Amino acid sequence: MPIKPLPPPNARVTDPDTGLMTQDWYDFFRELARKSVTALTYGTTINTNTATGDNFSITATNGTAFTIAAPTNPVAGQTITYTIRNASGGALGAITWNAVFKMPAFTLPANGFSRSVSFIYNGTNWVQRFQSAADVPN
Repeated sequence: MPIKPLPPPNARVTDPDTGLMTQDWYDFFRELARKSVTALTYGTTINTNTATGDNFSITATNGTAFTIAAPTNPVAGQTITYTIRNASGGALGAITWNAVFKMPAFTLPANGFSRSVSFIYNGTNWVQRFQSAADVPN
């Protein structure tokens, strides 16, 4: 079966959830991506491209400390959420948040649990809006 080319950027598509016509196919797929969770690559530095979505998960597989770098491609007013899962088999390594994150201390989840934290971008910094009050099972 031949691959069909994408329609022009201004072509309208129907949202399968609502049955309504969206602005264009590019916006439709961007919004679809925002509804899903993007798994970020775990390592000593974790990078986030906010053009790929609003919900991100990090699964720590060892006790090594890591840094969450300043997100790229932010839009003023955008909200993002990180869910940090501890699958290390023990204590989670320390997390260093880039200075663009304005937040109180983040409580690390115990092994087998996760915690989430949400931020809104004010054009300069990511200001915390929410943080899990307790561990949530993975």
